[in-house]
Amino acid sequence: SDAVTSPPPSPGLIKDIVEAAADLAPCFLMVTPAGMIPFVRDILCLILALLRCLIGQLKTIAGMMSGLQIALKEAEGNEDLTALLKCAEENAAVSASHLLEAFGPLSALLDLLAPMMAIAGAEAIQLPALGSETDAEALNQTVTTLQEVVDTIQQVVDALGGCN
Repeated sequence: SDAVTSPPPSPGLIKDIVEAAADLAPCFLMVTPAGMIPFVRDILCLILALLRCLIGQLKTIAGMMSGLQIALKEAEGNEDLTALLKCAEENAAVSASHLLEAFGPLSALLDLLAPMMAIAGAEAIQLPALGSETDAEALNQTVTTLQEVVDTIQQVVDALGGCN
């Protein structure tokens, strides 16, 4: 404050101000495109890891549902086995439903990241509407759609320097 209120400032005071400003340079860099790139890249790398994990779980549930659908066809006439398989199928659908709900926060995170991606020079990425959790075919289509999003995010991350 002495530099502003008591002209002329001393050479020592000017040196102190320059040193203090140099220490703050990384803070000023953060709002530039170059400063946003590492942050955006790191968040996208986190999202990639989460998406890959969730896709793997969806594939597992879709495979289980597919097997259950085959087993249900083979169990025709056996009421007890059919009831057991339908219960397992319902449980798998509930698991898939809960898993699909996990994509909501990721979608919100991508929405929050959009302005920062624009500053970093990258286009915003959004998760598409996801399909039904009630059968294996719908889950497999969801997996295919999500894999396309993962591929897009991977291209953006690679362009920004790749994940560590």
